[in-house]
Amino acid sequence: MENYRFYKKNKQIILTYITLVLLLLNACSSGSLYLMKPIDKTYSINSIQVCETKSSVPIQLDALIQFRTKLDEFLFSDKHFQKGNDIKMEYRCIQAKTPGVWESDSWGSIGERGESLTFEVKYFNDEGEELCVINAECKGSKMKNAAERAASLIAQFTINNFKRK
Repeated sequence: MENYRFYKKNKQIILTYITLVLLLLNACSSGSLYLMKPIDKTYSINSIQVCETKSSVPIQLDALIQFRTKLDEFLFSDKHFQKGNDIKMEYRCIQAKTPGVWESDSWGSIGERGESLTFEVKYFNDEGEELCVINAECKGSKMKNAAERAASLIAQFTINNFKRK
């Protein structure tokens, strides 16, 4: 009987706590970066040209816009690079998966559920020689969350391996 009174008295607090935890879990994203063709050295550049190439799978337009917007923000807003052609960075989506009928997108990236994206990025020098290739595989509660996480991973790799002169 005492447990019932405790529950009844604290019902609102318990429900608020559960709601808050579920909301936080829903916005989660996770990601991994794979080096497909290693970079042989750290390059010193001032500018980078970012280009989209044809994706091998259909992808939601809002996720693609989110990816490009965030990638540009991460690369160009903090004065890491300027737009130019010291190196060319080509990206394309090579995998886009939405949950099936029996999977819930409310779990986000927990338990391998949620929506996932994989972007392939190739870097070329000004002579057209391929410098390296990376894949960013990301999961999120929504496709846009996964796209933002992929942009973050790719930008961080670019900043770390293509230093500003």
